[in-house]
Amino acid sequence: MAKLKEYISRAEKTNNDFLLTKAEAHVPDGLHYCRAMCAQITYNAVLQEMENDPAKRAEYIQKIKDEFKRCGRKLKENLDKPYRLRGYNREAALSIGKPIVYDRVAAMYVSLFILHHFRTNTTILHYLVK
Repeated sequence: MAKLKEYISRAEKTNNDFLLTKAEAHVPDGLHYCRAMCAQITYNAVLQEMENDPAKRAEYIQKIKDEFKRCGRKLKENLDKPYRLRGYNREAALSIGKPIVYDRVAAMYVSLFILHHFRTNTTILHYLVK
């Protein structure tokens, strides 16, 4: 907690929106790999849960909407439409045996609550397809 408070204090003093400098925020490849594995495991777990209990889909959608509202952001994606890879990304996914269609609700949940992104394309292309 002391280190976090130090980062917050420094950011406030310099009127900076970021807690870490670019050098401090540099993420080693191993950590990125771990984030990708966590994202994939969570995506599959959420997807399985929604398949086992269709009522869970509405719960996940509400959690997503609540998080966007809490963060003062507008949800621009249609969660009812699957995310379909196209072009180069589609071919790349097929070449490594990955799916080309993703559930947008599960992907957005991972994006928000695991990776702290606000759009599914980043999550899918850089974490789920890898």
